[in-house]
Amino acid sequence: MAEHPHPPKPTRVTVGRVLIGIAVIVMVIAAGQQLAPMLPQAEKWIEAQGIWAPVYYILLVCLMTLFCVPLDLLLIAAGIMFPLGWGFLYITLALYISQSIIFWVSRLILHGRVQRLVDRNPKLRIINKAIDHGGVKLLLLVRMAPIPASPVSYLMGASSMQFWRFTLANAGLVPVAFVSQYFGYAAAHATRTTHDPHHSFSVHDALVYGGFVLALVVVVLIGHTAHKALKAVENEDDSS
Repeated sequence: MAEHPHPPKPTRVTVGRVLIGIAVIVMVIAAGQQLAPMLPQAEKWIEAQGIWAPVYYILLVCLMTLFCVPLDLLLIAAGIMFPLGWGFLYITLALYISQSIIFWVSRLILHGRVQRLVDRNPKLRIINKAIDHGGVKLLLLVRMAPIPASPVSYLMGASSMQFWRFTLANAGLVPVAFVSQYFGYAAAHATRTTHDPHHSFSVHDALVYGGFVLALVVVVLIGHTAHKALKAVENEDDSS
């Protein structure tokens, strides 16, 4: 009787992403007594910047991601800084602009260097194969995979991928980005309510914390599905 292969477990990066979200909330709550009085002041300062606050944030994301600073940390910061709805618009713009810049820097300036890295690294070759030969669904899953976004954009820029396909594939970053943003939003909410002596648990609190649990589940499921897709590409590469 043939054995059924065990489905791939969520990767360490997926687990790490979940732990980062939990750690942010725990740290913010732990430091809440000092942070809680500062949040209203910080919010007023951000509001005073008007349209420049999201512009500064987007420029910061563009600069930091060029050097492959973990995107999750920048997205969590957006959840703390901005309202959930407007913040989602800002992080979506930041994602598309920053990753497009990386794509063209790789294609126009770093193409040869990135290709040499791919040639030396078997894991990068698997991702590169998925980029070169994958359909829209696979490209979306590559973007959802628990792999840092900026290095994948460098790979895509150095590949033969057309820019319109790159733009379409980036839609896979959006749901994962929203989850990271939500971690920051939940952390800020927990700080305000935990250290407010007049606050009593409400339906809104239940929705916020329930959303946080749902976000954790979504991260694991997305990472698991994307990891399976890349594993299939790797197995296909081994059998060829």
